Amino acid sequence: MRLSLLIILMLPLYLFAQRRDKEERIVYFTDDQVKRSSVFLAADGSGIYSNRSVLGQRGAGFAPGAIEQIPRSRATFAYHYGGYFGVRLSRSLEVSFGVSQNNAGWLNRRTEYEGISTQTRVRLNQTNLPVHFSFFSKMNDFLILEVVPMLELNMLTSYTEDISMRREPFSDLVKLDMVDEARQFNISVGIAIGGRFMLTDQFSFYARPFFRYMVNPILETDDRPREVVWGVGLMTGLRFDFL
Repeated sequence: MRLSLLIILMLPLYLFAQRRDKEERIVYFTDDQVKRSSVFLAADGSGIYSNRSVLGQRGAGFAPGAIEQIPRSRATFAYHYGGYFGVRLSRSLEVSFGVSQNNAGWLNRRTEYEGISTQTRVRLNQTNLPVHFSFFSKMNDFLILEVVPMLELNMLTSYTEDISMRREPFSDLVKLDMVDEARQFNISVGIAIGGRFMLTDQFSFYARPFFRYMVNPILETDDRPREVVWGVGLMTGLRFDFL
C-alpha cells in the first residue's frame, strides 16, 4: 500500500522531469536562419534605351575635342539577357557571376555619304561576362531592397552601320561592317537599384532600373568621333535560392 502511494506521488514529478528535458533539447531558429541561402541561380532580361557619348574628334576637319561639330544622335531601343550564379558573402552582401548577351545602337540623323544627305543607324552586339555586387536590406518577409554595382567584360560580336537616304524615298544605300575597325574587348560599369519580391522561400522576382556605361571608345580611328556607348533600362528576372 505504501509502495503504491509512493509511486502515485512520484509519477507527476517524473513526467515533469521528462517534459523539462525535452524542452531543453529543442533548438529554435529565427526566420533569417531558416531562409538564409548561400548559393543561388538567376536569369533576367532587360529593355534598354542606348545611345553614344562623344569624347572628342581627332580627325582632319575637326578642331581637337570639337564635340559641337559632331551631329547629335538619337537613342534606340535595345535588349539584354543573361544568366548568373551567385554566392552570399555576408548578411548584406552577395556577388554573382554570369554570361549575358546584349545589343545597342543609336541613330545619326544628319550624315553624308558620297555627297548625299543621309542618316546612319549604328548597331552592335556583345557577349558579356558580368560581375554583380548586391548590397541588400530585408524590409519584411516579402520585400528586399538592393543596390547593385555592376562590372562587365564586353566582347564585340558584330558592329554595322546602315546608311540610308534622309529624305524620300528613304532607300538604303550601303551597309558597312565595322567589326574589324572597332575595339574587340571593352569594359562597362553600371549601377542598378531596385527590389526583390519573395514568391516562395526559394523563388523570387526582381526589378531593377539601371544605368550602364562603356569605359573605352568603341572606335579609335582618326576620321571618326571617339564614342562610348551607354544605356538606361529596366532589368527584370527570376531567382532560385538553394536552401
